[in-house]
Amino acid sequence: SSEHLPDFPGWHAEHAGLTETSLMMFLRPQAVREDRPEHDAPPPAGVYAHPVDVDRISHNGALSSTAGASAEIGEALFWHVVDNICELVRSPHREPRQR
Repeated sequence: SSEHLPDFPGWHAEHAGLTETSLMMFLRPQAVREDRPEHDAPPPAGVYAHPVDVDRISHNGALSSTAGASAEIGEALFWHVVDNICELVRSPHREPRQR
């Protein structure tokens, strides 16, 4: 259920963050590095002005914190998404239910 899932910062700030790292730890653990880069100030949503402010954008590829990433969270996220997709396929005119 979603109450066991971590807070989601939004896709704008998720590149190499907890959500993507956890999903990859579940789906392709061999592709995930051992080190957990941190970026504790996710960039704001929206279009970025150029040149970018490097203090607000990551210099290490992570746009939000990877602290706490795990294969267990990745598995919960994966099945949460699969369940919602299956529900939408079965009932395309309904909103997915919140879990």
